[in-house]
Amino acid sequence: SSTQARGLGALIVFDGDVHSAVDVTKTHTTRSDTFRSPEWGKLGEIDQDRVHVVRTPKRVVLPDNGLVEGIELIRLSLGTAPRYLEWCGDAGVPGVVVEAFGRGNAPNGFARAVEDLAGRDIPVVLASRCAAGRTAPIYGGDSGGHSLFAAGAIGSNGLSGVKARLVLSALVAAGADRARIASVFAQF
Repeated sequence: SSTQARGLGALIVFDGDVHSAVDVTKTHTTRSDTFRSPEWGKLGEIDQDRVHVVRTPKRVVLPDNGLVEGIELIRLSLGTAPRYLEWCGDAGVPGVVVEAFGRGNAPNGFARAVEDLAGRDIPVVLASRCAAGRTAPIYGGDSGGHSLFAAGAIGSNGLSGVKARLVLSALVAAGADRARIASVFAQF
């Protein structure tokens, strides 16, 4: 309700800290100071019933057509095989978010699976398991980030897998094509 908060978008205010919903994550299972914005820090704080805003977040407006169900989220670990991505293609899921290693790398075989999904017009968004930083087409090889992007993956541009899944769900619900999906994620 504070006038200082107007125009800041969705916020989480907890324990006196003000965070942008885009940046914030829960970092501890029980602590009251669990909400943190690892990469950019909090937007401000509340001190004696007064809101102090120290930075303004970048706002990205998503379509308001609801959310589509069935967007899958896959978190990779060493030795993960692309079988689940293959299943996603066969099942005709509306989209997939892959939480990959570092800048967006995966075990062998994932680039081929991403290319297959892209060929079926199933968008694949590549996020990182890391708490901060962006995916980028850096490493080559069978399923390095460069290979995954070349196969048709779209970078989440720093959004976590969970948040990227929500954004992809809103975009697919609005009928966005691959180019539109990529342009929205580029804004984050």
